Amino acid sequence: MKKIDYMIENYPSPPTFLGRNGDYDMAGIEITVFQKTDMIRLRPITKKNKTGRSWLEIPKDKVEDVIYALAEEAGLGIDLWGVK
Repeated sequence: MKKIDYMIENYPSPPTFLGRNGDYDMAGIEITVFQKTDMIRLRPITKKNKTGRSWLEIPKDKVEDVIYALAEEAGLGIDLWGVK
């Protein structure tokens, strides 16, 4: 498991996630790789440094596609791997 923390102060408004009791400010992302199922799970980390009760699972073989789609949707105008 790996945690990615980022500075909330750098954003005009903090990133948020939807939990079962409403919207919450996010302070980072927890990344877990499941070798048996070849899935990667992303879970939000709250400002209180607790893991949120929601997640997104991505098949390992689709991670590059997801990253590329995010970069393209954000208008970053970058070719991450020189492939697409």
